[in-house]
Amino acid sequence: MTTEVNQVLGLSSDTFSAEDSMKSPILTSAETFIDQSSSSLSTRTLNKFTLISIIGSALLTGLSLAMIIPVLPKLLLIAVNENSSHAAWITGTVSFAGSCVEIFSNPILGRASDRIGRKPILMLSVLGLLVELLLIGCFYNSVAVYVAARMIASLTGVFFVTLNTIYADIAAGTGEEAYTYGVSGASFGVCFVIGPILGGKLERVHTALAVFASCTLLTLNLFYITFFVPETNTHSIDPDLHNSSDSFIRRISKVSPSVSEINPIPSAAKLLQNPVLKWLALSFMFDGLAGSGLQSIFFLFANERFGWKSDEVGQFFSVVGLGLLISQGVITPYFVPLVGDRLIILLGYFCESIHFLIYAFATTPRILYLGLGVGFLGFCATPAFKGVVSRQVDPSEQGALQGSLASLQTLARPIAPLISNAVFALFSSKNNGISSFYYFPGAPMIVLAGFAFIAFFIAIKALSNPKLK
Repeated sequence: MTTEVNQVLGLSSDTFSAEDSMKSPILTSAETFIDQSSSSLSTRTLNKFTLISIIGSALLTGLSLAMIIPVLPKLLLIAVNENSSHAAWITGTVSFAGSCVEIFSNPILGRASDRIGRKPILMLSVLGLLVELLLIGCFYNSVAVYVAARMIASLTGVFFVTLNTIYADIAAGTGEEAYTYGVSGASFGVCFVIGPILGGKLERVHTALAVFASCTLLTLNLFYITFFVPETNTHSIDPDLHNSSDSFIRRISKVSPSVSEINPIPSAAKLLQNPVLKWLALSFMFDGLAGSGLQSIFFLFANERFGWKSDEVGQFFSVVGLGLLISQGVITPYFVPLVGDRLIILLGYFCESIHFLIYAFATTPRILYLGLGVGFLGFCATPAFKGVVSRQVDPSEQGALQGSLASLQTLARPIAPLISNAVFALFSSKNNGISSFYYFPGAPMIVLAGFAFIAFFIAIKALSNPKLK
């Protein structure tokens, strides 16, 4: 799910943006192809049939994930006997471990996508999600199964990374890149508006019904990809590996990147050495920390503070999806040209910080929705920020820049869930013998507001640089 959504709520480990993974060989291959074939690309046209077929797969997966957003945390609460503090510790630990796994699994599967093909990796990622949800749905009373299932999803969680690379395969050089990604974003928005409400309603019928409904959609998606989604990697695929009779695991082992290619530290360090980009990158990193921390804590917070169940959380998420569509489709296109991207960035980051504080001290759901309304302006900051960052380097260096930013986020991403869940566990432990003096479920929101304010003040420094383009 996208960086924009993570700013307000956050999603599961398989994100809706390629930028949330480190610079993968998938993106490297696409960029190399574009650079080496610019003359031929200029005559390309967008294959609308291929785009529609891929959007169909994105809708099926997006809806299946959106349906379980308000449900999975509830199932974990059931497994720990409604102990929010215990659930917070588990969530933080699992999120940390999953992020660490993705640091290594994403580049390996990315390289496999370049050599074996996009389609097999797309199917593998859907299969990983299906196995995860089947295990959780069948054994939702078991914490051990929950942890194992989430690790499986982390190992194969590259669906949307691969999907974005497929879009690059078919749209690069056609002049319709913006249209392609716009259609993709709109399909995600539709899923996010419908899915959480539907998942919450199904959970009321049966505890795990939404999970099994998602499994049904994912199973359908496997068949859909098999028969309707074409292979779009026509420039770097290895025919011998693609058509090999070897097992899938053996083929992946033949194309796995080296340790140096997996390691995100050199790429992030190089970015921080750039006098213009380093402050922008640090601002981006702290903003990402705030978003990923909220990702892992919101349901537990809303359940503890307001007694919300999956239905209420689903409705809240659907409003977030609607706000994303409005802010991205209406506010950003009109206000950025009017007032400038720098003002939008600072205003967005500031509003994001304030909305965390409103969450922290909210005493009624209405106040929580008020905070969400303030946070909508944070959605506008991300595209404006991307525009500023992209202007700082030549077109031939865009891929390396995005990869470096993603590497920095990869290194920081495991930190926020640990901190936010640990703080929540400490301040929501009224049933564990800790004095009620310490009972304040909104405490992690103050920590996240701190991250957002740091991003805001660093952004002021970054955007005041006279060398900034």
